[in-house]
Amino acid sequence: MRIALSLLVMLTLPLHAAAQTVAPRIGVGGSFETYSFADPDIIGIESLTLLSAPFAASIALGARAELSVSGAWARAELKRDGGSEATIAGPTDTEVRLTVRLANDVVRLSVVGLAPTGKSGLTIDEADVAGMIAADLLPFRVTSWGSGGGLGGSVAVAHRAGDVGYGGSIGYVVASEFEPIDGGFDYRPGNQLHVRAAVDRTIGTTAKASLQLTYEKYGADQADGANLFRSGDRLQAVASYAFALGSASNGIAYAGYLNRQEGLFDDDRFVVPAENLLFAGAGARLASGRNVFQPQLELRVLGGDEDAGKGYTAGAGISVELPAGNALLVPGARIRIGRVELRPGQESGFTGGELSFTVRF
Repeated sequence: MRIALSLLVMLTLPLHAAAQTVAPRIGVGGSFETYSFADPDIIGIESLTLLSAPFAASIALGARAELSVSGAWARAELKRDGGSEATIAGPTDTEVRLTVRLANDVVRLSVVGLAPTGKSGLTIDEADVAGMIAADLLPFRVTSWGSGGGLGGSVAVAHRAGDVGYGGSIGYVVASEFEPIDGGFDYRPGNQLHVRAAVDRTIGTTAKASLQLTYEKYGADQADGANLFRSGDRLQAVASYAFALGSASNGIAYAGYLNRQEGLFDDDRFVVPAENLLFAGAGARLASGRNVFQPQLELRVLGGDEDAGKGYTAGAGISVELPAGNALLVPGARIRIGRVELRPGQESGFTGGELSFTVRF
């Protein structure tokens, strides 16, 4: 979900407009997400909830540079069949990003530091909860508390020729070592390479079609200095069509496909099965005076190899932008239904909902 939403923001803007200087801004918020499972005796889970409070801030450093900081505090609770509970709570890692615009905003250079402010040394119960929150099928706003930090950089290029815009980026992140389990081993996630390409075309004066392709490759994870596991490469494609709805409103429809290839432990005895995620949705920004209503529909279908998790999630929601002096208030609500198969024979339907509130300055 985080990927899909960020892509929607990018794809609904012309590529050259995405590089314009942004005024200093601050945003804080809070959300409550919950899922209840119809057959807890089969899958072993009765409910899963997440309370999160994200923050973000950015400031322009002259005419060509911008510094941004983002992070969150989150608390998750897993209630198992039989009534036992497990929780994890605390801050997540904090991202600090410096971006410099060159050649009249055609080129962007970014340096990204991930400060290890998140939780490490988890108990077995905390690790269990964190693993459920990170599941691909359930689109939680926070998916990780801590990854040990890291440092990376990227270069992005964008160009427009008439009605067609082209863009691409390449980046590399070097991960740091940390202790994921209390009293366990030193763990260093594999370094990550990502390559992205995007193209959009303006259609008439009221619409734009866009396509983005992404490839991510991971190095070997290490435990106590020895290779342990290599995550499967990821391939993703997202297409969207944005269009005007009258003189002051607009809409968008999108669809995408994400393939995560199988992961392999170093001794070849254990394989994490490949997964395929199909996602699609539609949304609109409907102006009414100074306020903006944003209805949204979404669908996610997860499949893959025989031993991979499977299921679907369908959701509908709405948020409202309410200007209030120098602030923008954004309350929102969403409902979701779906079905999940954790393993062959372990299947359950579920219902969920989300309440959120954001303040942007």
